[in-house]
Amino acid sequence: MNIEPSDLLRTLRSASFNDEAAAELLLELGRLAPTADLAYRILDVASHMSCDAKALERIYQAMATQQLVLVPTRR
Repeated sequence: MNIEPSDLLRTLRSASFNDEAAAELLLELGRLAPTADLAYRILDVASHMSCDAKALERIYQAMATQQLVLVPTRR
């Protein structure tokens, strides 16, 4: 399978954005949770998604500036 570098960068950026947007929505929904336990679980998931979004953005930035370069293997 051939993966174009621009596709990889776009996918990383999109995943980062989507994770951050979902985390923000979960934070809003967490305020409406009927129990404290459910609110805590929602906040925990939102926190993990926000961390993932930041990590994906760092990877995107490193690849976009060529600080991180993927080298394909030949089979």
